Amino acid sequence: MRRIPLEDLTCSMKLAKSIYHNGNLILAEGTDNLQEYSEGLFSYGIFSIYVEDEVSEDIEVLDVVHQETRCKCKNILSECFKVIKNQGNVEDGIIDDMVKSILEDLFGREDVIISMSDIGVKDDATLIHSINTAVFSVLAGKRLNLQEEELRDLAEGALFHDLGKVLISSNILLKNDKLTSDEFNEMKKHPLVGYEMLTKHTTISENARLIALQHHERLDGTGYPGGLREKEIGELPRIVAIADVYDALTAERCYRKSMSNFKAYSILKQDVGTKYDPIIFKRFMENVAIYPNGIVVNLSDGTHGIVKEQNKDMPFRPIVRVIDDRNKTSIKLYDLNLMENFGTDIID
Repeated sequence: MRRIPLEDLTCSMKLAKSIYHNGNLILAEGTDNLQEYSEGLFSYGIFSIYVEDEVSEDIEVLDVVHQETRCKCKNILSECFKVIKNQGNVEDGIIDDMVKSILEDLFGREDVIISMSDIGVKDDATLIHSINTAVFSVLAGKRLNLQEEELRDLAEGALFHDLGKVLISSNILLKNDKLTSDEFNEMKKHPLVGYEMLTKHTTISENARLIALQHHERLDGTGYPGGLREKEIGELPRIVAIADVYDALTAERCYRKSMSNFKAYSILKQDVGTKYDPIIFKRFMENVAIYPNGIVVNLSDGTHGIVKEQNKDMPFRPIVRVIDDRNKTSIKLYDLNLMENFGTDIID
């Protein structure tokens, strides 16, 4: 399996991961003749998909939560957002059921390294981002040895951290140009709005609500809405702050393609110690593949290939399925363990 942009699809490829919209299947795993669906997928805001072909047939890209869990959480979260937006109260137990499903999938997976990125359509972008942020946050929380009750609060808060955006115009949320000063000021209201909505319409804990309020605060006081500094910001919001930015950078949006994991890592790392907590960042990255399974990479020896497998504790040196096509008369395929070949590096 590998992830490729729609423009690189060929007739020999089959869809490796089903694609859903609003909980409904729109393209099933195993579908062939994928070029026929490119225009439709693009209209949904999808730029790349996971495929199976001869060069990637034994490469696994496993999600850390089951597809059933993702679909269930999207449906529940979507309904919760609608109820709260309409000034209704979320019934007790609905949120607990969603959090329980995520935690059950993640408990017992101490050494998991995330390679999977959910393929989602533009209408599901906020829901997918919320679920991804919760998964990233809980895995980091486990690395930080948080207690189960803290992990539950962390998952709840991460799932609802962007709730306040339901009242922001889609013209601002989906704008592909830089926001104006007025638009950015409007966007900056969502943490406080979300906190107030969670306080009025749910029974989730204050720790979870504070995540919605503080996830855009930064250690140096440059964040919003309160300009809080260092210990004024709770530990759980500091975890979600990193997960939120990382997923936002690496996720596809209907108005832009995703950034590589390495680029997102590099951007975050520049602000570690000033804006982001260094201990939390270190623990966070222990669960994230900088070069995820299934992505195409270029190597310093002039070849390219597909990341096949991770080497534990060595995120920059995975095992790569090399596609050596420098000889135009033949193509060589072989697996290269970069832990055993320090003369070769991934260059992009």
